[in-house]
Amino acid sequence: MKKIFFIYIVLGLFFLINTSEEKEEMINHKKYIYTNKNGDFCIGSCSSQEEIEKIKGKMTESEYINIILGDDSKEHVKFRFIKEEDLPNDNYFSEAWCDVTPHSHIDIDCTKAKEIELRRMREKRQKSFEVLGFPTQIHPEIEKNILSDETKMKLKTLRDITEPLKSLDTTEKFNDDQLLEEIKRLGSL
Repeated sequence: MKKIFFIYIVLGLFFLINTSEEKEEMINHKKYIYTNKNGDFCIGSCSSQEEIEKIKGKMTESEYINIILGDDSKEHVKFRFIKEEDLPNDNYFSEAWCDVTPHSHIDIDCTKAKEIELRRMREKRQKSFEVLGFPTQIHPEIEKNILSDETKMKLKTLRDITEPLKSLDTTEKFNDDQLLEEIKRLGSL
C-alpha cells in the first residue's frame, strides 16, 4: 500500500503528515486573516474550534479567537476566517495584501503594490549604477565636465526609470488585475 505524504505549515514549522488521522486533522484546520492595530495584515492557519475544544473544553468563538491569536489577541482590529480559494493565486504582491473590501477574498492594495515595485526597481537600479562605477548621485560638475555623453545618457536613463511607475494613479484602488499587471510591466528593468 502506498503512503501519501502531505506537507503542512503551521507557525513557520513543517510537519510531515502521513497517517489518515493526521490527514483528517489537517483538513480540520482553518485559515484566518486579521489586521492588527499597527495596520499589519496577518494570515495564519489553526486547528478548528472543535479540535481545540477536545483539549481545552467548550469555549465561545471569542475565546477560540484569543487562543488562535495568542499574544496578538489584544492587538487585532479585524479578524475573519477564509477559505483556500480566498487566497490570491499569485503572491508576487503578498506584502500588499489587505482586507478592506466586503468581498471574501484577500484584497491587494494597488498603492502598496506600486510602492513594493518601486522599492524593487530602486534596488535593481542601484546595482546598475554600481556596475557603471557610480553611486546613485554624483556631483553635477563631475557629470557635466568629465563623463562622456554616452555615460551621461545611461545615468539619466537609470535615474528616470522609475518615473512612469511613480506617475501611475493607484489611489484607493484594490484588486485591479489590469493595474497590477501594469505595475509589474513598468517595474521590469
